[in-house]
Amino acid sequence: MAKDKNQFVPGEVRESSEETRYSEVQVSSWLDEAFKDFEKGGGLQDNPHKGKPQAVDDAHHNENYALNSILKNANVLPPWLELQHKIRDEIKKVLDALDSGKGVDLETAVLPINEQIKKYNLSCPFAMQKTRIFPEKIRKQYEKWV
Repeated sequence: MAKDKNQFVPGEVRESSEETRYSEVQVSSWLDEAFKDFEKGGGLQDNPHKGKPQAVDDAHHNENYALNSILKNANVLPPWLELQHKIRDEIKKVLDALDSGKGVDLETAVLPINEQIKKYNLSCPFAMQKTRIFPEKIRKQYEKWV
């Protein structure tokens, strides 16, 4: 014998899907009308952001948004951001050694940096991933890490 899944739900709590959809349409229509009236009445004239794109925090696109926002509020960097700073500092050390005239083998110097970049790319949000360092482009690539 099949039991009604709403058997234990009081009648005043039950809704049909048609009633729910009708209510949603009514609320949506009412909100659209209210916004149009607000706009016609000049409600948006003094908005300093009118006509400008809204900035979207990259963290909102990250599945770890909640964790990252908690860490940010606690003034703690996420591990991937700490690694980003470490990589930036390592690239800077190589550039400083080059500028000081020390004999630096760039091919060898970028190998550990590129290993760190692999780890970084596996831990950071997709939009923040970076390419490996090429010895002949190290100065230009450093700008993307600053």
